Amino acid sequence: GQAPGGERTPIPVGAARWPHASHTQPLGYREWVEQFKSLGPRIQLVIDRFVRRAKNDWAPFVSTLPCNSPDGNGYDVAGKLEKLRAVLDGCRAMQDVGWKIADGKTFESIAMSTAASEGGSVEVHCVMDESGKCKNFNCYTSDPDLKEVMHQLELRNEGCRRIANMLYQDKTSVRNE
Repeated sequence: GQAPGGERTPIPVGAARWPHASHTQPLGYREWVEQFKSLGPRIQLVIDRFVRRAKNDWAPFVSTLPCNSPDGNGYDVAGKLEKLRAVLDGCRAMQDVGWKIADGKTFESIAMSTAASEGGSVEVHCVMDESGKCKNFNCYTSDPDLKEVMHQLELRNEGCRRIANMLYQDKTSVRNE
């Protein structure tokens, strides 16, 4: 957003947005580089947290994730898979722009966090240069554990779809019409 005097107001940590999904005026080169440098650590932290959640919280229970949830998309297996794909696709889009535009510019490898479990400053898992600074976003494209989680989520989702198809094809089953 814009503050009085034309200065940009910072986005709170919990409200981080993907730069490519913003509805503000397009940034010029200098502005984009400044946003890359200032928001890069927070964006990478969001990506890191999401991947960590998928690997640590969802993977152990993937076979029992609900097929449908009254709480809406994101609580069921299809929602988790959709959100994970969206985060990774968004990361790759930003990473691609970063390779083309950043031209050697870097961002810090430490992000500030308000999460009590993270204790203030958190090292992010970005693509680093020789000096230990982040030269771009890590989208975990070659992470074998994440690939396995995605595969297991896809298998579970396919099983859920087969069950739903069987239920809705059975004329004697109770369903909302």
